[in-house]
Amino acid sequence: MTDRQYGAKEWLNEAYRLKTTELRIKEEYAEKLNPGDGAVDYSKDSVQSDRGKTAYEERLISYSMALEEVDKIKAKIYRIQRTRQVAISLLGDTDHRAILTARYLNQSSWKQISRQMNYSISQLKRIHLAALDGIYDYIPEVDNE
Repeated sequence: MTDRQYGAKEWLNEAYRLKTTELRIKEEYAEKLNPGDGAVDYSKDSVQSDRGKTAYEERLISYSMALEEVDKIKAKIYRIQRTRQVAISLLGDTDHRAILTARYLNQSSWKQISRQMNYSISQLKRIHLAALDGIYDYIPEVDNE
């Protein structure tokens, strides 16, 4: 794989990495803070904190802030995926578009793509490298939009 192909692959994978790492972590954190999960000790609700808020109110605020972070990451993932869709749509070759869409936007496995497109996996990987070469030229163009 050339530097050019590697750069295109990394660029295409950005949303996937965000989705599998940062978003998952933030969602798990928000779930732990969820005041409706039964983990709140309601017997302490009447005890006021130094700032005049109950423990339950503090947990609601923390949960709300965690959900805002999750929403920000989801919006970033959407923006990244949208730029990838635009770049892929600019490719002239339909096989290149199909492979990159299936692999990077739909997260399909090589086996699934092979069945869909009726190519061997080795053929797909050769086409994939050519598609990465082709999309590399569009990276700065769509990132600047």
